[in-house]
Amino acid sequence: MIVALSALVVSIFTVAIGAYSAWIDRSYARAAVWPRLEAGRGFDGAQFTYVVANRGTGPALIRHVQVALDGEPVADWSGLFDRLGTPQRSYLQSQVSGRTLSPNQTVEALRIDDPRLLTAMVEASAAGRFDVRLCYCSIYEQCWVTDGGLQAQEVASCTVPEHQRFIQ
Repeated sequence: MIVALSALVVSIFTVAIGAYSAWIDRSYARAAVWPRLEAGRGFDGAQFTYVVANRGTGPALIRHVQVALDGEPVADWSGLFDRLGTPQRSYLQSQVSGRTLSPNQTVEALRIDDPRLLTAMVEASAAGRFDVRLCYCSIYEQCWVTDGGLQAQEVASCTVPEHQRFIQ
């Protein structure tokens, strides 16, 4: 009876240690491939850029992008520029939504050299009228939303209403 009870206690202890070890391993695996997106705007007097960079240790699966002007979502850069009142324009863009960024990879999402558009975009950005939000996930489907700041907010999933999605 004592031997059986001792065996039961040892078995329960072994299962608990195994479960804890698995939890530690899982936490380590997630941390080893943790993405961290940073986004920023740049202006050097002749050019406006908006870049997105993965400064984490794992790939960032960018699920959705949202761009808004004055709090109202826009569907694409052209729609944003129309609302800024710049009918003729020249700019370069790169697809961000649906893209996977490797660790330390940076993508220039938007570059503006056109003086008319440059002025309108810099003024809108400086006045806080222009907002970008990115929703991205790790390979373990942990997801975050960032507005380009240093602190991303963890979310259950990347779900954005269709009318708020930014499509380049």
